[in-house]
Amino acid sequence: MKKILLCLNLVLFLTACTTAPKMEKFTYQPVKTKNITLATWRKNVKPFQKLRIYIDGNAYTTGFIHKRPKMYADVAMQLALKDSFPSIAYLGRPCYFIEQSVCKPVIWEEGKYAPEIIEEMKDVIQGWQKKYNLKEVEFVGYDGGAAIALTLATRLRNIKVTRVITIAGILDTKTDAMYRDEDIFTDSVNPANETYLLSRIPQVHYVGGKDKVVPIIFTQNFVKKLPNPISVQIKRLSNADHENWNEFKLDY
Repeated sequence: MKKILLCLNLVLFLTACTTAPKMEKFTYQPVKTKNITLATWRKNVKPFQKLRIYIDGNAYTTGFIHKRPKMYADVAMQLALKDSFPSIAYLGRPCYFIEQSVCKPVIWEEGKYAPEIIEEMKDVIQGWQKKYNLKEVEFVGYDGGAAIALTLATRLRNIKVTRVITIAGILDTKTDAMYRDEDIFTDSVNPANETYLLSRIPQVHYVGGKDKVVPIIFTQNFVKKLPNPISVQIKRLSNADHENWNEFKLDY
């Protein structure tokens, strides 16, 4: 944790142009939070409308000297592009798309679920809340973005989270790290430790029948831990693997 605190306390400024992709019909906007700038895209966001927020999955380090994160897959971004929901936002994870002096591999690897990371992303949503008078949001999280979406859902104030939708989602960060033999910070957030709070939030978890990265048993075990959930479903797409969700489209 000392590493990430050191990184987040560095002098912050953009050190290179953004590598943000264009999303058709979306408006791109970098948003400065307390310690970092996050890439965001919005489509038809209007006051008082319910906002659907997409969050993508984990990344690995690319580059030998100039290191940067590269997503394993941009499933959430692709789903957002074909979503006809009235009001949509795509929230980039820290260090994705924007190169900054603060960005080190520790941010998107061991520290990807650090409480400080969650706070930075929450700041963006609370900014939207004030700007658009948001009363309701729902999340769509893919891969590690599912863990972040679930965690954000329990931390928002004065906004009703109507639903959390996960796609091939990592729902128990500790179990996932052990399964992949990965290191994460000991104080990393874990939705599996917040089941009481999450039981109050409707959830739909989509799993791929061919997904060997996040086996369906992990999703089933997470759901079993929810004490008296008000609404939770597991939906299996038999032909989907972890990264191939091309035939999938969210309904309203």
